[in-house]
Amino acid sequence: MATDLLLPEPTDNAFRAEDWTFPEHWTPSAVDAATNVLTARPDLDGGELSALIEACEMVTLADRLAQVAADAGYLASGSAGQTVLHPAVAEQRLARTAASNVFRALAPLSTAAARRVANLRQGKDGSK
Repeated sequence: MATDLLLPEPTDNAFRAEDWTFPEHWTPSAVDAATNVLTARPDLDGGELSALIEACEMVTLADRLAQVAADAGYLASGSAGQTVLHPAVAEQRLARTAASNVFRALAPLSTAAARRVANLRQGKDGSK
């Protein structure tokens, strides 16, 4: 449950992952996402923290749905017996898109980081 996230005692503004206890049911990618956002934005509280928790719940759901689809070979039987794409494929994609939108709003990339990501997508790793 999303309320399993335990907040650390306020100390300084520096985020330290060891100060947080994440819900046990979260998948490793949800924990990584929360850690990355909290590292970039250690000042999150209130509505923003709640949005982060819900986004990580969506990542966990998406990870589990992806596993369901993979276990089924990504195919299912339609209502008329035809072979169709497993419904979990679309559902996990929707959950990841929703989570991504929240993450983007909470911890937007700096201009330099965005440029590096764009260059990597284009195959330019910056090495000489």
